[in-house]
Amino acid sequence: MDRKTCDTRFRADPYRICDATYASTSPFRYTCRGIAETYYGAVRTFGGAFYKGAGANN
Repeated sequence: MDRKTCDTRFRADPYRICDATYASTSPFRYTCRGIAETYYGAVRTFGGAFYKGAGANN
C-alpha cells in the first residue's frame, strides 16, 4: 500500500469513530473530526521520513 492510501485510511478510522460516537447535529462530532484532520495533516506533513510500507512514499 502506498503512503497516501495508508494516510487516507489513517484519517478514515477516527472519522468513523467520531460519526459513531456523536450525533450528526452535535458540535462535538465536528470537533472530533477536526482533531482527526489535524492528526492527518501532521502525518502527511511530517510522516514521509517514517513510512516503511511497500508502496510509493507519496
